[in-house]
Amino acid sequence: MANAEHLKILNEGKVLGWNEWRKKNPNMKPDLSGAVFDGEDLRGVNFQNTDLRDTSLRDAKLREAELYRAEAEGAKFDNADMLWARCDEASFIEASFNTP
Repeated sequence: MANAEHLKILNEGKVLGWNEWRKKNPNMKPDLSGAVFDGEDLRGVNFQNTDLRDTSLRDAKLREAELYRAEAEGAKFDNADMLWARCDEASFIEASFNTP
């Protein structure tokens, strides 16, 4: 279950506010597990070392997103735009990347 404070930071601050918060809290491991971000514009978001397990990101715009070491087991990336996203050492076990 996602951390309510982490969800609030992303939902209210969008990508710029989220990324600024990440810079101020570099040792924090955000928990967005199980959250729904279908269709959201998250271009350039810093999800480095973030818990994205079972998160739904269907049709999300994730261009140039930072997913380094993200835990995205079971996440739904169906039809997401992930062009130039950095996914080094991320875990995508049982994640879906289906396109129509």
